[in-house]
Amino acid sequence: MTEKKDNSDIEILKTEGVRKTFVMNQPFVPAFSALLLLKQGRLTVRYRQEKHVISACDMLLLNRLVVVELLEVSPDAEMLMIAMGNDFQHRVPVRFNKLDMIQYFATSPALQLSFSENEFNDIWEIVRIMEDRQHHTGFVFTIDLLHTLLVSVSYMMAKQISENLPLKNGSDSRREKLTVEFIRLLHVHFRQQHNLSFYAQRLRVTSKHLSESLKKVTGFTGRELINMALVCEAKVLLVNDNLKVAAVSEQLNFSDQFAFSKFFKRLTNTNPTEYSRGLLSCNP
Repeated sequence: MTEKKDNSDIEILKTEGVRKTFVMNQPFVPAFSALLLLKQGRLTVRYRQEKHVISACDMLLLNRLVVVELLEVSPDAEMLMIAMGNDFQHRVPVRFNKLDMIQYFATSPALQLSFSENEFNDIWEIVRIMEDRQHHTGFVFTIDLLHTLLVSVSYMMAKQISENLPLKNGSDSRREKLTVEFIRLLHVHFRQQHNLSFYAQRLRVTSKHLSESLKKVTGFTGRELINMALVCEAKVLLVNDNLKVAAVSEQLNFSDQFAFSKFFKRLTNTNPTEYSRGLLSCNP
């Protein structure tokens, strides 16, 4: 995805823009969190080592903690995608517990939501308006308007998620706020900072308390979340940027390529070279 000038930005892409964002049959991690809506047609994607079919009236959540591979797009596919900078999405003022969304997508085997046709059409119309309004640069309240429209989409997502995971009322707990702040820091620093103590110091808590809080909210420890982010980024660099193992190791701040290879194999059961060669040589 094209880098934005400011991570508080939001960008809405139509079908052609979405197609250009992905490279077929190659791992993809968005530069920012994104929501992909499919109005018609069919997508086949792979994430968490399994194939999934995205059908009409489905929404797919994309984030930096999960690698997604686009395997097939039907010719009649019609899509919209909301790409959000970290600051933008965390400033969205919603009353429901946003961490329930994080917990749902962190622990659920699926990264997608299915809506009724009427509900989906309502969301689609809101996002279509967002796509149109993002070009009105002369309007001083454009960002505020996009915020407001995104809140509406968020509430519709929350309603759907509530059928699988009860949403809490009231303000976020300290544990949940801590998780939000950790994820924000992780997106910015994970390439260079691999130790949980760095994030704990920034958040003014102990590493033990931080990890226990993250485990309670997301189902993963702090160490596991850091490793997930590193592995996702490594997979993308190995394939999309066609970098050698030593270069990936350097970009991700490992002491040397041997330490990186050991880390990668421990988490994926294959070494970086085998992963890159195997993916590039496989048939769609």
